Amino acid sequence: GGDAKASFDVADQFGLIAHSAGGHAALHMLDRIGCFRARFAALLDPVDGLDPFGLEKGFLLPVGVHPEVKLNFTTPVALIISGHASEAPHYPKALRWPACAPADRAGMHWYASLDSPKWLVNFSDYGHADLLNEAIPHGFSDHICASGPGASTSAGREAYRIGLAAIVVALGQALLPSVPLAPKLAQADFLRWLEQPATALAPLNISGA
Repeated sequence: GGDAKASFDVADQFGLIAHSAGGHAALHMLDRIGCFRARFAALLDPVDGLDPFGLEKGFLLPVGVHPEVKLNFTTPVALIISGHASEAPHYPKALRWPACAPADRAGMHWYASLDSPKWLVNFSDYGHADLLNEAIPHGFSDHICASGPGASTSAGREAYRIGLAAIVVALGQALLPSVPLAPKLAQADFLRWLEQPATALAPLNISGA
């Protein structure tokens, strides 16, 4: 169905949202495809590489933090990290299960190589998988990735999900020209909220550049 003659132009009208290794894919598109245009990227604990063990070596950046190496784009980025993502889950040491977002391939690994404008959003009381919906038993996700104290209750996990959504909404309202602004608020109001989120439900720290 639909009108065969209808067209929909999305150039410059969308943002990228990704989590974990999906952030690697999103940053790969921004870095390597020059004609790929997005108004913003909201990246939740993006991890360089294709697996938590680092067996596949297709990294975008050298392992570690290298501010002298820059990614090849200037799209505004909100780098959203969880404070416990770089911790290994509490498995017996013999299993040698890695952190879901190892420090040398996540967090500041990306932030130091991003050009401005950028925001580093740290939900300090949560882990890499604490954003999952309640349909996924928390005890299961806690065994895959280290969890944080903020996720110890259902209400805490819901506050985290709402906080993540608020970051994305603020970016969209501020940077997507096709999105109608909330009444009596300007684009600058949403960017200001990103830097001073006084109404955030979950504990977080934000820095911008």
